[in-house]
Amino acid sequence: MKMRHLISFICLLPGICFGQFLDPCYTSAVSSTSFISSANLADVGSNADLCVWTGTTWTGDWPGANLTLPPPVNMAGCRAIWQGNGTTWTTGGEGFGIRLSSPLVTGVAYSFPITYVSHGFGSTGSFTPRVYTNSTPTTGGGAVTLGLMPPAGPAWTTNTLSFTASAAQSGHIWLIFGTWPNLSSGFVNSFCPGCTTTPLPIELLSFEANYQEGQGVLTDWVTASEMNNHYFVLQRSNNAIDFEDLTRIEGAGNSNSILTYSYLDKYPYPGTSYYRLKQVDFNGTISYSEVRSVEFLIGQPYPNPTSGIIYLPMLPSIGENATIEIFNNLGQIILTLPYSTTIDVSKMGRGYYTLKISTPQEQSYSYKFIKE
Repeated sequence: MKMRHLISFICLLPGICFGQFLDPCYTSAVSSTSFISSANLADVGSNADLCVWTGTTWTGDWPGANLTLPPPVNMAGCRAIWQGNGTTWTTGGEGFGIRLSSPLVTGVAYSFPITYVSHGFGSTGSFTPRVYTNSTPTTGGGAVTLGLMPPAGPAWTTNTLSFTASAAQSGHIWLIFGTWPNLSSGFVNSFCPGCTTTPLPIELLSFEANYQEGQGVLTDWVTASEMNNHYFVLQRSNNAIDFEDLTRIEGAGNSNSILTYSYLDKYPYPGTSYYRLKQVDFNGTISYSEVRSVEFLIGQPYPNPTSGIIYLPMLPSIGENATIEIFNNLGQIILTLPYSTTIDVSKMGRGYYTLKISTPQEQSYSYKFIKE
């Protein structure tokens, strides 16, 4: 399975967006000593260069034929921006800006998948591009520094740039990548239309996540082939940006057979849970799958109001050690008992109450009900 750059903003939840570029294929620049700035793509520092893979080498005057590292999919027409001096590791100061498809909005969280690789001359140093936002394609006059991307070595790597736009970034329309101040060189890619960005070293036939009544969320994935696949890490998030590790499952290493994997998440987040696969090679290279979302709708107690028995929703794998607390309208605990789907409240006085279910896994569910 291969992930592709998208072409517009995608907001999975209110205030959370996957940011996108107006020119994801880098078509608004030409291969030259210093590519020509345009409305959507701009040279910053006068040393960056657009390069195009011919199938055997890169065109472009800065690195030119000295660079032989192919794109992830070795196809003619793949494009990338080179940042660095043409004959040495770098002199520093190279960079480029790419215009966003929509201005940044204060308080909105953005996420950009960035694929890049280190490839300096006569050096084994890593590539750690610094990232800025600005209203113009410069690093001065109102630019906001987002910091350094994680270092990448001589293998194509995808990392996610995530940030919440501040008031100072309101209306910023440019995302800028620079080599300064770490003096490292490398490529930032687009690889379209012919190339895709981050092919997993597995052929992933499917990756699914589905809610199972009374059990949780069942995730399963099927591979048709694997190459140097060390292990998978299944990850989960409640906002599609910040992911936590759920479990590690060993890969097959090398395989040409169809293989099936699965994992049951017994304690999904209330509301929507997001899942993805982190795949790790034996050499430590990391890739990610697409994200899958599952909505877990928690039912309500009934009847409500009630004069005696109240029935609670069946929650996924709540376990024997979960507890129920009932609070009066002053916030005082008036009843504590083990979790059950049926509770007798006939001896309680009339009024408004809050019922809270707590699990050993530090999950909690709260409901309000009326006792007649």
